[in-house]
Amino acid sequence: MGNDKPITHVCETWPATELKVLLLSKCSDPRSGASSMRLKNLNRMEPDAILFEVPPEYTIVDDKGRFTMSEP
Repeated sequence: MGNDKPITHVCETWPATELKVLLLSKCSDPRSGASSMRLKNLNRMEPDAILFEVPPEYTIVDDKGRFTMSEP
């Protein structure tokens, strides 16, 4: 390949094991350059309960009958 030094591919990762997500990943390769991915603005607070409420214009139907689909 015409290089006089060994090709070294280096990756650094910082996982959040409790959350099962990757917080930071940095890779460097002389053939493809450097790349990085960072998780930002992580908020571990409980989400607002209104996000899980059914909108008032919707109706909840508790139908235990057989489900069928028909062609239009």
